[in-house]
Amino acid sequence: ATLGVAEEYRGSKLAEVARTSVAVGASDLLARIVSTSTARSHRDSLQLTAAKAVLAEARGEGDAAERYRSAAEGWRSFGVPYEEALARRGRARVISSSGTTPEPDDETRARELLTALGVRLER
Repeated sequence: ATLGVAEEYRGSKLAEVARTSVAVGASDLLARIVSTSTARSHRDSLQLTAAKAVLAEARGEGDAAERYRSAAEGWRSFGVPYEEALARRGRARVISSSGTTPEPDDETRARELLTALGVRLER
């Protein structure tokens, strides 16, 4: 609904849209959204970086872990702990799914951030 109009709003929730799109099996929709999105601010750039990481994971692309790392560092620098935590969890998940043991730092930091925000984690 924002294609061609109100582009300043497209990027504001792109990471969440990406996670939701993949969760409901709409990676093709996410690919179209990502390909037509432009970053108008630093925050929007981070949203787009995170969305590209989610899409890379969904497609099984080899650079998904690096994309998540970039997103996590960007969110950390920007001061958005929730998105940093989700990006760190994404990186750990991608590394783990490749058969490699993920660095404990990503999952530990993600848990710390989410716990500090009051997010109840599954055991």
